Amino acid sequence: MELLELWILICKKKEIPGLYFFVGGRPLDVKLEDSASYHTPDFFIDESGMKLGVKAKVNFTLDYMQTAKK
Repeated sequence: MELLELWILICKKKEIPGLYFFVGGRPLDVKLEDSASYHTPDFFIDESGMKLGVKAKVNFTLDYMQTAKK
């Protein structure tokens, strides 16, 4: 069992509210079937998507903080 799967099971069992989302890291010019899988020597991440992921996470956090004040 992967760590993510274990964490999801723990959250469901304890009913801990949360959010999980994926930010793609595959280069746009590489087809899904041509990309190397995780944990292989050929695996490559296109870090240009990280900026979008950070913006999304910050916005989720700010929105949550605003709703928590009410």
